[in-house]
Amino acid sequence: MWCLLQQEKDRQCRGLGLIASEDSTPMFKRYVTQVLLNAEAMAHALLKKGYTLVSGTPALTSRQFNEAHFEKVVKFIDEGIQIALGVKKKTGNLASFKSFLLEDPETASRIAELRQRVELFSRPFPMPGFTGHRHHRHNHAMDISDPLDL
Repeated sequence: MWCLLQQEKDRQCRGLGLIASEDSTPMFKRYVTQVLLNAEAMAHALLKKGYTLVSGTPALTSRQFNEAHFEKVVKFIDEGIQIALGVKKKTGNLASFKSFLLEDPETASRIAELRQRVELFSRPFPMPGFTGHRHHRHNHAMDISDPLDL
């Protein structure tokens, strides 16, 4: 847990250096406004589903996500958690939980289908600093014009 907290602190410090150099540009002001709008949309969607909040939204905003995209992200998160909770009810400990995830065909299929939808949804949003990087599992038959339709 400490390692994760330290990584977050390091990331925030690097972000503060970026802010200091860009905070006066109109583009950065639009970005900050969108981060806040996205955080509010995601918080509202998570709270509506009964979750406790633990994160913010700059990482996805830098990939050009907007409020509607964050609501879709919450649906994906919730779907993954619901799959895990279903498995938890059928298993007694962590070892059986892990093996059930790998061995149960229905669960494996649900996870694979969710993963495919998440990858397809995220494909139009390039990660900053990785220009030209594309997923290798591209399935042209699954392409859609609006990722929110997933």
